[in-house]
Amino acid sequence: VQGRVVVLHDVTQQERSAEALRESETQLRVLVQQLQELDRLKTRFMRNINHELRTPLTNITLYIDLLRAGNSANFERYIKVLDKEAATLRRLIEQTLDLERMDHDSSATSIRLQKTDLNQLLESVATSAAKVANKSDISFQYHLSSVPIAVNADNEMLKMTISSLLTNAFT
Repeated sequence: VQGRVVVLHDVTQQERSAEALRESETQLRVLVQQLQELDRLKTRFMRNINHELRTPLTNITLYIDLLRAGNSANFERYIKVLDKEAATLRRLIEQTLDLERMDHDSSATSIRLQKTDLNQLLESVATSAAKVANKSDISFQYHLSSVPIAVNADNEMLKMTISSLLTNAFT
């Protein structure tokens, strides 16, 4: 009796699974690299923000000590410096909170585009920015188009970005 026994196994599914596993592993490696880069950026950001906060805080401490020393001739100048440094601290803290809010908002919701009159948006931002400029003894003028400029934008994100840029320029 002669014969052969042939056993066939369909390994298509195993090969597909192995390929999917290799693709998942590659994606996971990319994600790990991205997370490591984000961690490095966060660490660098924290170092920078600590430095930025420390500088005005050091100046505030110095000028408080000068006030305690009792040199009344420079009292107004010291108060002006203290006010400026406190405003700088406030601005830095607000910017940090804005970054956190933007990060939270972008992960929780998508950008909400809506038709916006850019002139009206800029008018409201410029009005607030003018107050900051005046406190810093900076002359600030703006001229808006007489024609409405319609854009599709996320109003809050655009206001926050322009306001932050102007505030940074004034301080």
